[in-house]
Amino acid sequence: FHPCGTGGEDDGDDTMTTIMFVKATDGGDPANDPVDGERDALYCQTIDTDAFTLHEPTKFVGLEWRYSDLDFSESGMAIVEEYRWKDRMERKWILNADGTKLRMLWERSWEDRYNSPGEPLTRRGAKGQYFIVQPTPTSIHLSGAGASSVGDRPFLDLLDFGSEEVKTTRLWRCTAPVEGELDASKEVNGVLPKDRKDIYESLVCVLPDNDSIMISRESKTTPRNYYLSKLGDGGDEANIQVTNFEHPQPDLLGVTKELVQYKRDDGVELTANLYLPANYDGTPLPTLFWAYPREFKDSKAAGQVKGSKHLFVSAHWASPIHWAAKGWCVFDNFALPVIGEGDAQPNDTFIEQIVSGATAAVEYAVSRGVCDKDRCAVGGHSYGSFMTAHLLSHTSLFSAGIGRSGAFNRTLTPMSFQSEDRSIWEARDTYITMSPLMHVKKMSEQERVGKMLLIHGEADENSGTHPMQSERYFAALKAFGIESKLVMLPHERHSYRARESILHMAYEQEAWLKSLEDK
Repeated sequence: FHPCGTGGEDDGDDTMTTIMFVKATDGGDPANDPVDGERDALYCQTIDTDAFTLHEPTKFVGLEWRYSDLDFSESGMAIVEEYRWKDRMERKWILNADGTKLRMLWERSWEDRYNSPGEPLTRRGAKGQYFIVQPTPTSIHLSGAGASSVGDRPFLDLLDFGSEEVKTTRLWRCTAPVEGELDASKEVNGVLPKDRKDIYESLVCVLPDNDSIMISRESKTTPRNYYLSKLGDGGDEANIQVTNFEHPQPDLLGVTKELVQYKRDDGVELTANLYLPANYDGTPLPTLFWAYPREFKDSKAAGQVKGSKHLFVSAHWASPIHWAAKGWCVFDNFALPVIGEGDAQPNDTFIEQIVSGATAAVEYAVSRGVCDKDRCAVGGHSYGSFMTAHLLSHTSLFSAGIGRSGAFNRTLTPMSFQSEDRSIWEARDTYITMSPLMHVKKMSEQERVGKMLLIHGEADENSGTHPMQSERYFAALKAFGIESKLVMLPHERHSYRARESILHMAYEQEAWLKSLEDK
């Protein structure tokens, strides 16, 4: 059920309200045949608030794939998105106000970040709803991350669907970095930029005149600040600086950041953010590896560069970057793609692939001379905690692990988990194999047994990470004599909020890894 309010033009009749909802015509089971070529359908139902009556629903639009999203413009035009999970494909359609399909904007794999067209830009309307921005009746704005081989470079496009072929014009793009090859077809006016700087810019909004924009700008050492600019104007002199924020975390001054690339043993390209402490002297350091595995159906998409090395070096409460200020090497967000191409399911080889990815990360860091292989720790939150347990069970790479708010017994999530859409009755062996609880004995037999710190919110609302997950896993670790500790944070949910909880989390993590500093 998807209530969308009154999408479309405001006819001034406050007594009539329209709700919209989605119905799976195949009963929600992809094994069933679609009905008249449709798996999902959107319906409109009008409520007469004056007479307090509900009219019969009418079909708005039918979809061959699954419904994903729906947005309206103030003119009544709509854009609907549908997706097909098995091969990670998506489509976007422009709809007339009556729901008839005007044309398809695109059909593509959402895993392919390099060729992402972006998303329709929206703006808040008079009644608080967000509507698609239409500079003209036959055009919309698109904004996106602008992923590329030199890192993310956000952009703003104008998409015109009024002619026989959809035409896209690039209006603005983040300044290009000093190094790296560029594709002229993806630059403003199709021309390679001459002025290149190692900064990161992102679009904040397009102003109501549809010609002025607000952007943010930052670099590794300069905090994010905001600027006004005119589309088409070039150079810094065309920008008006709006803010002048100082460094919010002086303890991170001097910490260096590098976006590194390397390969795992099957040739898949991997990336990570490498942080080193201020005044680093070139000696191997204790190293904290932090990650969150992702599933892919395409190995080329899995190997695409993610993020930007020119982002300002800062750290939120859950970040491991703070350890760089303590003199550690930090290997943050190191890529752990889990790939299942064609008919293969990614999770059927989950353990083998994350072990391969972690091994490649450690070997790279050691080869760079920044990592002491005898003083490595690994950690993560949620699925990253799940990953940490597996890496301590199936490798001897790490002396310690930190697992926050994780899941360790997949039989407790029998219908599905993460991106796994099969139930335990369809993939029993996968569920058992992917349960770290089942590998505790193997962890105890590793050449180097890593100690494990478990942290969990007592009120975790995530159905896949009930507090019982950490409690039962901790009991198993203790039964096999593995050095471990369980910390339960009172009143906390899946993501921690209270100042007391976050400070206590930081204390426990620092105490847990202190032994690696003392070696």
